[in-house]
Amino acid sequence: MRKLLISPVIGFFGTRLGFWLSLVIGVVLINLGMLSLACQLSFQAVTELTEAKFLAAAKTTQRAQVLIGGYRIITLGILPDFVVADQALGAISITLQTEQQFELLLVSALQAQSKQSLKTLLPNLKLIAQKLNLINSLLPKTWVLNRVLPDQTGQKIVAATTWLADLETLVTFLSEDKQTWVVLLQNNDELRAAGGFPGSYVLLNVDQGRLAEIVVEDIYDADGQFNGYVSPPAGIKEYTSANRGLRLPDANWWPDFPKSAETILRFFALGNKPHVTGLIAVNLSTAQKILSVTGPIWLPDYQVTVTDQNIGEVLRAERSEFFPGSSQKKHLLSQTLTQLKQKLTALNPDQQRQLLAFLLSEVAEKNIQVYSLQPTLQAIISRYRLAGTLGNTADWQAELTQCQCQPVWVGLVESNVGINKVNKFVTRSTKIHFDQDSTQVTTTFNNLATPPTETELSAFLAKPALQRPRNGNGYLNYYRLLISPQYELKTITVGQTNITNWDDQLLTTSLGLELRQIGVLVAVPEQQSSTVSFELTNQTELPAAVAIYKQSGLPPTKYTLSTPNFSQEFELRTDSLISL
Repeated sequence: MRKLLISPVIGFFGTRLGFWLSLVIGVVLINLGMLSLACQLSFQAVTELTEAKFLAAAKTTQRAQVLIGGYRIITLGILPDFVVADQALGAISITLQTEQQFELLLVSALQAQSKQSLKTLLPNLKLIAQKLNLINSLLPKTWVLNRVLPDQTGQKIVAATTWLADLETLVTFLSEDKQTWVVLLQNNDELRAAGGFPGSYVLLNVDQGRLAEIVVEDIYDADGQFNGYVSPPAGIKEYTSANRGLRLPDANWWPDFPKSAETILRFFALGNKPHVTGLIAVNLSTAQKILSVTGPIWLPDYQVTVTDQNIGEVLRAERSEFFPGSSQKKHLLSQTLTQLKQKLTALNPDQQRQLLAFLLSEVAEKNIQVYSLQPTLQAIISRYRLAGTLGNTADWQAELTQCQCQPVWVGLVESNVGINKVNKFVTRSTKIHFDQDSTQVTTTFNNLATPPTETELSAFLAKPALQRPRNGNGYLNYYRLLISPQYELKTITVGQTNITNWDDQLLTTSLGLELRQIGVLVAVPEQQSSTVSFELTNQTELPAAVAIYKQSGLPPTKYTLSTPNFSQEFELRTDSLISL
């Protein structure tokens, strides 16, 4: 009887217990699945954000927010995992809003129609930092996240908050008082050490964080204001100065951009522009990237269409046609900028994000470099590889700590002293071989340009001697090898010729790095190639790591790095550390 009474009870409760137990287990599994997927999407969005894939990050964030919403309903949002994921998505959402706000400010600034100050970004920057600090404090208490996220997540959050603090400092500085920034327009079709020949510049007048005025000027106007004499460095003295000393158009001669920037701003000060806040150097390739987003620009006064393919030719400065006080070149550039403003007005959000992504890639490849006279701001610029400095190892500390070594620095720097725009036709590849007793650095140049036509030759001969291309469409390159000072030059060969005359000096970069600089003239005629080889003696053992400097204005370049037991081929796009 007892069994007959108990069995139905057990069956009754057992059935319901099994049901509820199954339901609870199901809810937990769904819960964990939603949380796991939401977290994956959250940190996928973070990755996309750091890669400047803003549109992808926005879409990923929307998907994650749907899952987080469902998770909130099921758990009532009480678990620390939920709070962390929710705060992460909140930070991402605010970052995306701030990015959109910045894009609008950037576009309106380029249009010279900015009515809002950069100060409007500050509240969002502070809110993002607060959310990141909360995430970092809660992460160790989470049930799932601290087990599935990478160990470096906390370090990355700290790095992000540091970055936000630097950005806040930058925005605050730019929002103070009146400032004037010089934007140097460098044509890397005529390559120079810090990017390209600077034919023109733009003055950005900023008032309380608002762009008040954009003024286009010719480099020869500013140069014409200076009547003094500055002793020229090696290379300038022999090949470009014509006994006039160093002049403003050649002042970006130093590959260490802060050195070039200081020299350029000194010329501006001597030329009645003493109150300049800082310098931004922009290469032609950046203008080409902008035009690839905006599309072609029509210049009605000149009846010509400017595209990303022909902008170099359209804006090319024939030096015999421009002189101090000439307005033709300024008018051409001003009209180009005016038409560009109209194109920027029509950019949709996707194009705005694409433009910002292009600008970030140009910064990484040193086609945009920045210098400030304000020490705190310059330290931030250098920390984020915007300064174009030689000797910055901040990004490589983990690798250098692991190998317990200091890298050997190698840099190859080209300067076109032929007064022509032939660099777009020149390719190069470099091989660096370290042996026990010697090191060899070899570069092969190929000049794909064709010889001048009869019409072009007549035009060349009609120019004053100092403004005439010295070698037609040949490439006259003052080529410099920068290398750690323990390496001493033994021989230089160009083709089959042993060179007996070269420049050899020790220098110290703006970051305190000591280097040996060796300079030699290399000529590459049209439709020909030329190989230059530096042979050096070693004062130390084989290096454990090599830091290779990437010159501003150069396209990605093929390198081969080798030792007796090691060989690696790669394409150099930015400064790179290679462990041997």
